Amino acid sequence: MDRRVFLIASLAPLALASRAAGQASGDRTWPFRKPESYDITTPDAVREEKFLTLGGVEQWVSIRGRSRANPVLLLLGATGGGPGAVNTLNLQARLAWEEYFTVVAWDPRGSGRTFIRSGKEKAAQDLTMERIVADGLELTDHLRQTLGKRRIGLLGIFYGTTLAQKMVRARPNAFSVLTLDGLVANSAREREQYYFDRLKALATAAGDGEALRDLEYSGPFVWDPGADREKRLKLSAVYRKYRPPNPRFNGAPPPWTLAEAAAVRDGMILGDEKLLPEWKTYDFASLPAAFDMPVVVITGADNLFAPTPFARAWLQKVKAPRKAFHAIAGAGNHAMETHPEAYLDILRREVRPHAVARERV
Repeated sequence: MDRRVFLIASLAPLALASRAAGQASGDRTWPFRKPESYDITTPDAVREEKFLTLGGVEQWVSIRGRSRANPVLLLLGATGGGPGAVNTLNLQARLAWEEYFTVVAWDPRGSGRTFIRSGKEKAAQDLTMERIVADGLELTDHLRQTLGKRRIGLLGIFYGTTLAQKMVRARPNAFSVLTLDGLVANSAREREQYYFDRLKALATAAGDGEALRDLEYSGPFVWDPGADREKRLKLSAVYRKYRPPNPRFNGAPPPWTLAEAAAVRDGMILGDEKLLPEWKTYDFASLPAAFDMPVVVITGADNLFAPTPFARAWLQKVKAPRKAFHAIAGAGNHAMETHPEAYLDILRREVRPHAVARERV
């Protein structure tokens, strides 16, 4: 999928595209209730929102939790977003996590507030997947030292599922549990075919002749360089009609400003220019097939960008001391935001016990 799809998916938390599309198709956006306060008032709380120098670049990191005794959970990637998407903006979806985890959200080099701080020219320098992985390992060591944990939990999301596996392979003893949300385990070509076939099945079940004609015209592979723009628009129109719920943005969390939130788009464009070509052709079979830690896969049951059947098949082949697969009914690629109670229940029951048991082993 090309930049347009990743931008639409990545900006969904900001509802820049989702709101307009939702109004045209029965409004499939999912509103959040804006919290009265983002403050944490418990005596043993941790709240650090600051720039850390990682790999010689100042990078924005948010570390929040109600008790330092809780296990640490580091997030990589963002729901529905490719390279350049950030998870620090959807804080309101994760506030309830802070009772059970110290949650670390990070804007890697070239993205989010890190991109704004660096400026485009500097942000574009040394912007590779391997460099981000190295920065992530440096951040991991910082967290282990400052929070007093031998191991921390890792939650990779969409593009971040690839980063997380690479980090675990490089430093397995630093992590307690590997959680993957929206796992990408197959080639872009396979995922695009699944996306098309699923939309066709939904349109067929609905007896939607117009959508079926649009799909017949577009075909599945409309994201190739030089592909017909009209075919892209037809396929995108069917997606808007049948997509699972997307979240609706209720304002930037502190210390973000709305101007900064809007500027995130430029970082996503840069990320797609510099990182997407490598990821689109990535050899996912080169990633680890065995882990010495528990592996938990979470996905929306109808995730069109990271197909659920592909994720299930991947986990069946993986060797790990413990494995778990959770598909959240009614959710797509934004399960974290649209089904927060079900998502947190999985984290609390499945992920947290492993993180607690293994953080000092």
